Amino acid sequence: SDWGPWSACSVTCGIGVRYRTTECDSGNPLPGEKQTKVEESCTVKPSCPQGTTSGSLLLSGYFNAAMQGHMIKSAVVYSIAECGLMCLQDSNCKSFNTCSRKSELLCELNNATYDEYGEDVLSKFNCSYHSALK
Repeated sequence: SDWGPWSACSVTCGIGVRYRTTECDSGNPLPGEKQTKVEESCTVKPSCPQGTTSGSLLLSGYFNAAMQGHMIKSAVVYSIAECGLMCLQDSNCKSFNTCSRKSELLCELNNATYDEYGEDVLSKFNCSYHSALK
């Protein structure tokens, strides 16, 4: 018989799973089994424009800054909001950098605070720094 519609994605931000089911004809695919389920990954992009806050996402603003400490994780994301959510979900993350890469951003989670510098320190690298508030 026909497949049902896809379920909603299992996450509201990032990568999750969605599925759909079908009622099976008797004996297909296994005797006594009435339903078959198929899963696939799904990606949900945050709806926030860059630089805004939403829900539990808190950004303290943009800084020209130099890091003190170590990067703990990096990922390619689609918005500053998505990077901020990753930071909030990681207990080691104290701050994060975002660097523009055309339509994407390179998100770097850090375990350190920052020193503020002059206006042009990070602008030449097209990066911005954010302090994490939890």
